[in-house]
Amino acid sequence: MDGLKKNFILVAVSTFFMLLGLIGLVPFYPISWGASIAFAIFVMVFLWQIHAAGEVGYECALRKKPALVFCIMGLVVAAILISRDTPVPVPLVLVAIAKNLCFWFVFYEIYIFKQLYTPVAKQPESAQKKDDGNGAGKARHDVSAVIKKKITRFSLSHAERELYSLVGLTSVKKEILSLKNMILAQNKRVSVGLPQIPMSYHCVFTGNPGTGKTTVARIVAQIYKDLGVLEKGHLVECDRSSLVAGYAGQTAIKTNEVIDSALDGVLFIDEAYTLARNDGQDAFGQEAIDTLLKRMEDDRNRLVVIVAGYTDEMKTFIDSNPGLSSRFNRYIEFSDYSASDLYEIFRRMCEKQKLELSPEFEGTLKALLQKIVDKADRSFGNGRGIRNLYEKTLVNQANRLAKKDYSVSELLKLLPEDLPADC
Repeated sequence: MDGLKKNFILVAVSTFFMLLGLIGLVPFYPISWGASIAFAIFVMVFLWQIHAAGEVGYECALRKKPALVFCIMGLVVAAILISRDTPVPVPLVLVAIAKNLCFWFVFYEIYIFKQLYTPVAKQPESAQKKDDGNGAGKARHDVSAVIKKKITRFSLSHAERELYSLVGLTSVKKEILSLKNMILAQNKRVSVGLPQIPMSYHCVFTGNPGTGKTTVARIVAQIYKDLGVLEKGHLVECDRSSLVAGYAGQTAIKTNEVIDSALDGVLFIDEAYTLARNDGQDAFGQEAIDTLLKRMEDDRNRLVVIVAGYTDEMKTFIDSNPGLSSRFNRYIEFSDYSASDLYEIFRRMCEKQKLELSPEFEGTLKALLQKIVDKADRSFGNGRGIRNLYEKTLVNQANRLAKKDYSVSELLKLLPEDLPADC
């Protein structure tokens, strides 16, 4: 909304200078002529803003249709005035109409300003149409929640863009999209006064190391914040060592401190299965689990927990405790990266540092990555392994170049011999 208001002020200012030239107070060319160009630009930006924001009426009294009418008329008038002193022949009658419309724009802009600064406190039309004759369609709804959802539209798009920019992870992206759609449907139910459907936001991320679980957890936390599930949406990472103490009675204190830091955000527990090792004989780990389950219930509106680890171990861990299995019912599997995915990760690292990959280097790298994938086991590092490979390659390049005087172009070019031979 702030962007709409600020840009429309620029529209009004350019209209003012257009009028000064039309009534003869300043030369039309270049002052009012330039103002006409600026007016057209600002109107196009305003048109893009109301299109991108969707139904403006959810945030203020301005509706989309009159705003579009103003933009279309404004662009036509600006085009006529800009063409007036150009070789393009413009009928005088059109110029006269454009001048008159310019004066009427003042009143139209005053109307739009008034609508922009008038907040809406009534039920959306979409909810009114759902009236079943018994008054259900007139139920009170949380207007602030609807406004918040609209205002954060662009923040959510940023989180989604970050998610979809990740290499691979097709099934993960699909699961996160389904989760987001479910939350949107839940918000819609609340906005029209319908009861909420019981829903758990806790997740289990399964898969081998280096598959992006922490990165995706951070994105999910941001999506939760954007959709109003969490107030802050920050991510607190921890593992067994962060929760379990060395003496009896201290684990609960330590676990509670970590949970307190994660309130209104997401607590991400990596290798969570280590809390229940030794077939249930681990008293310290069990104390941490019991403390976590209690806080998940006590702070269910302020805390989301995501646990992560190897697939088989995590399934055994969740199934071993009824409290865990009842709270964690959303599993998202992170598959290992393919050779092409690993190549793309390496290429992006190089691109970020403006490194050039020679055709020979690319062919050798792809063959090496395929070899790595073919012999990969559960200890396969995935993205972390590629980061290590990248760093070793740069070390080898530096050692190669140190033997001679080298140019900047040589510094930015990787050769096949730079790849480590021990992969």
